[in-house]
Amino acid sequence: MSAIRCTLTCPAKINLALSVGSADGSGLHPIASWMVPIDFFDHLTVVAGSESAKRLDIRFAHDAPRTQEIDWPLEKDLAFRAMYAMRNATGETREASIHLSKRIPTGTGLGGGSSNGAGTLWALKHLFAPNLGLEDLMAIAGTLGSDVMFALHACARGGGALVEGYGEKIEAGHGPATTHMVLFLPDIHCATTTVYKAFDASAPSQPRPADPDRVRALARADRILPDTLFNDLAEAACRVEPQLGEVRSMLRHLAQRPIHVTGSGSAMFALTDCPAEARELASRVRRTTGIAAIAARTLSDILLPEQSSRR
Repeated sequence: MSAIRCTLTCPAKINLALSVGSADGSGLHPIASWMVPIDFFDHLTVVAGSESAKRLDIRFAHDAPRTQEIDWPLEKDLAFRAMYAMRNATGETREASIHLSKRIPTGTGLGGGSSNGAGTLWALKHLFAPNLGLEDLMAIAGTLGSDVMFALHACARGGGALVEGYGEKIEAGHGPATTHMVLFLPDIHCATTTVYKAFDASAPSQPRPADPDRVRALARADRILPDTLFNDLAEAACRVEPQLGEVRSMLRHLAQRPIHVTGSGSAMFALTDCPAEARELASRVRRTTGIAAIAARTLSDILLPEQSSRR
């Protein structure tokens, strides 16, 4: 039996700015964020028509800057959930299997799992449902998680965006010109739910909304000023994992520039003026601290999937 495969890259994202509002009655937090995909990828292959393949095969790539045990339940993996969400939405009955070569660690705020889920939806659309519209695909993504919707946007349209509400309001066209940075990946795991609880514990008594105007002003500026970027979850993440605050202070001293937490942590980044500066700083951090650090840049292009068939 012939098998058709679709291969694509699933990029990590960073929050250049993240404003978080007070939790609503259901415990969800509205946000306003400037999100951008970066050239740090997991590699995803979805194979259709392969009866003997595993439904989900995940392993860390040999060149991953930091590896970890793959110990999460199958039913909680967003790529696996995306496959069944797509089947339920379209009525598709043909079998498919997912193969993930990961480089993006979990518990880092880089949205690796969300990107895997979005990539699975995008690949299955190309394999089984080419006429399925982006709006319908976004509706499926929304059932999986707020960051999955932005990751799907990055697959379909490329570049950064302003994201508001609960992830469903995405305003494209806010990707900066290619921006270089160093991504720091300390061996620290930040549980998103725990970080949000810490954020709630320190929130003012009066509910406050997210602040899209502050985020929008940064996204519309002529250039990114590192001192102006912010993340409302950063301090909560450092309270949950005090080592994160210690590492952040050490990196700030070593790099002599602002160090920003992305998402709910634990990944951090520092902006640089050019790729050579990013490579030099990443090398110096690895050499002097042992912390995984890589040079990266923002992405603006659509990442098209590749399809092939074999017997």
